Amino acid sequence: MPHRSGYLKSLDSCVVLVAEDDPLCREIIVQSLSPLYTVVEATSGEEALAALNKVKPDLALLDIMMGGVSGIDVCKSLQESEDESLRNIGVIFVTSLDNGDQEETCWNAGASDFIVKPIRISTLLHRVKAHLTIKCQSDALRNLAYIDSLTGLHNRRYFFEQVSIHRRQQLRDGSKSVIILLDIDHFKQYNDTYGHIAGDDMLKRVATHISSSVRRPRDLVARYGGEEFIVLLSDTDTNGAKQVAQNILATTDTPKHSSAENAQPLSTISIGIVECTSRATLNDHELIECADKALYAAKAAGRARACFYNDGETRELTYEI
Repeated sequence: MPHRSGYLKSLDSCVVLVAEDDPLCREIIVQSLSPLYTVVEATSGEEALAALNKVKPDLALLDIMMGGVSGIDVCKSLQESEDESLRNIGVIFVTSLDNGDQEETCWNAGASDFIVKPIRISTLLHRVKAHLTIKCQSDALRNLAYIDSLTGLHNRRYFFEQVSIHRRQQLRDGSKSVIILLDIDHFKQYNDTYGHIAGDDMLKRVATHISSSVRRPRDLVARYGGEEFIVLLSDTDTNGAKQVAQNILATTDTPKHSSAENAQPLSTISIGIVECTSRATLNDHELIECADKALYAAKAAGRARACFYNDGETRELTYEI
């Protein structure tokens, strides 16, 4: 089923990063928080940065003074990240210093709060709970703006934001990715024949079929609008995209009737594919226009198929996969 990320996350499913180079202090914090949350440990600023990018916790407790990369540096890195999910991680600094200038530096770096050493367990638990509650509520509200309420998929707005982030990353690492644009064939006729309730059910079923065919967590499936869906396949070339398209077509290539009484048939899907490389000079909207041209070619060729738009020198459409 599509992931409905708009629901409020429970506190016991939250992840807390504890970055502290003092073993005893780190052990006290970890033992206090572990019964309530998932805790990830780091013994240095470098380890903290790696964990933040890999795990993306809900909250980070950072020792201000660590050898090498400091807690201040880690916090600034979060605030300057292109990834919104990293910028939204709350930071509580753990400090033994009572220094107004240092506190101001921490606030300017993006701190959410402070806990002073020696740590009082009650204060630690209450402050962590308070900030995790705020984070969960903020995430829920933020996600609601990015979720299509009918299908539970992400929406067009979210897709464009993620594509923009992804393409900047491509410029750095030279990776390839693929955009797939999908459209339900004869959807208006289906709606007119069976009614809008059946049409909504069709959209939800197709969303489920597409999501089940795009299995990697780093890939993105979104409802683009109306009966159109769009997919971003990260670190993928056209061969990988062909396999995904074939998987989608295999589940929707012929009308299927359920044994349930009055069940409606599952319609077919047409697909347009465009590859995106670090060398591409087209902007995000132009790339999707290329995918739309491939989609139009699939429709013109008889529907229920996928077509690829070649973003090379010839820019030709290949009508068969």
